[in-house]
Amino acid sequence: MVWEYISPYKNTRNANMVYRAYRVPYEWVPQLPRPEEKAIAPLDIADFRVPGAAPRGAHSIVEVTGTISYGDGAACVARTDEKPNIE
Repeated sequence: MVWEYISPYKNTRNANMVYRAYRVPYEWVPQLPRPEEKAIAPLDIADFRVPGAAPRGAHSIVEVTGTISYGDGAACVARTDEKPNIE
């Protein structure tokens, strides 16, 4: 596993979603050139912040240029009780 994110948003059963990403072999996309691998420095677990993250505290929201918000508190996956907003 390369990355794991546990969503802080809970559903009606008081459970939250877990998103995981796995590394796949470069050979799975043969039409692309093999990228240069770069080392990733370990996180400072005393502060647990990645480069570019907001400082620790109550106001720890960072806006990323080029992204689209799904609304206040919305996860990227709709809940089963949500209806699509089709106009």
